[in-house]
Amino acid sequence: MNGRKMGRLLINLRYANNAVPVKSARVVLYNSLGDALGEYLTDVDGKTSEINLPIGDYAVNILADGFVETEFTDIPIEEEILTLQTLQLFPLYNYSSEVV
Repeated sequence: MNGRKMGRLLINLRYANNAVPVKSARVVLYNSLGDALGEYLTDVDGKTSEINLPIGDYAVNILADGFVETEFTDIPIEEEILTLQTLQLFPLYNYSSEVV
């Protein structure tokens, strides 16, 4: 793509010691300058689609119902490699999605 060196990223969100996927989570991707590059949703297996990116370091912010909002930084993307980033989320205590 335009002579730029590219790699790929796939985010895999889990909880309960990586035993259970986190579906329908919102993953916001940022470059090393802090610019938002896009939003992705996880599927029923807790995974985003593969994201094509120029090589470099990235960060993600994760928003998922019932889980602590979490940011992960320094995710390296290397040339012609798929980076599978499995990230552990932690449930909110006393969480209820019911409106009282």
